[in-house]
Amino acid sequence: IPTEDEFKKAVEKYKGIEMMKMGGDKAKKIFDEVYSPLVYESNPYSQNQTALTYDGLVAFAKEYFTPNNMIISVVSPGSPEIINSLFYQFTSLASKDEPAVFTRTFLKQSKPETIEKPSGGERSYIFWGFISQIDPKDAPILQALSLVLSDEIVFDIREKQGMAYQMSAGIEVIKDKALFFVNQGTRPQNVDKLVPQYPGFFGTKAIDSLTQDGLQKSINMYLGRMMFRRLSSINQAFYLGNSLYFTNDFNYDNKFLDALRKVKLEDVKEVAKKYMNVVNPMLIIVR
Repeated sequence: IPTEDEFKKAVEKYKGIEMMKMGGDKAKKIFDEVYSPLVYESNPYSQNQTALTYDGLVAFAKEYFTPNNMIISVVSPGSPEIINSLFYQFTSLASKDEPAVFTRTFLKQSKPETIEKPSGGERSYIFWGFISQIDPKDAPILQALSLVLSDEIVFDIREKQGMAYQMSAGIEVIKDKALFFVNQGTRPQNVDKLVPQYPGFFGTKAIDSLTQDGLQKSINMYLGRMMFRRLSSINQAFYLGNSLYFTNDFNYDNKFLDALRKVKLEDVKEVAKKYMNVVNPMLIIVR
């Protein structure tokens, strides 16, 4: 249990971080404020924020930091039976008066949206994308498609054209929706040259020249990074617990990577034809 002095120090540190966010890149701040409400569903519980007090923090910890709320991943040479015997007193009872929890998801657009804001800075920020309803079973194939698209888009805009400070592009999947997107910073004079290019990166023609070898190379590079993160027993335990918490299946991480490993060129082309149709695109420009 923290002391009141420790609580006050933590609050002051939190306020300091928030004040730092208020300064800095004005254009990025404006962009961030516009981006989330356009792309994600609003949190219906955001108005029910409890006041931050010392007594409230202690009460929260007492209610939620208890064994029956924990997922514990253990790295040990001991047998499962021995490990389980150490935690036999842990129960699985729900907390009383547990509040509703909002899980972020994409906001399906019903019409095209364009938002343009002035900032007067030396940097501009652009987001372009569209959201498609998907079958969650296609997530590994969409990940493979995302790897290919990301490599192509980032190489074209940043390396060939030299028109990006930093950027990300590809596909983000949350449950039954996928966001196809380009998100980048650039100089203000580049904006009008870049915006017309974005839709072309997401047409089915974008993967016409893709080969099985090219696809496999992208997948292998990604799997190499993912397996490196999972080399240690501690990280493996983390991904087991993470899978259980978010999907209620502690094998989800292994299943996803295994499914990605088996993706073929025809799978990617079929999924691209199925979901990569530009409908109700969103465009944000801050310059």
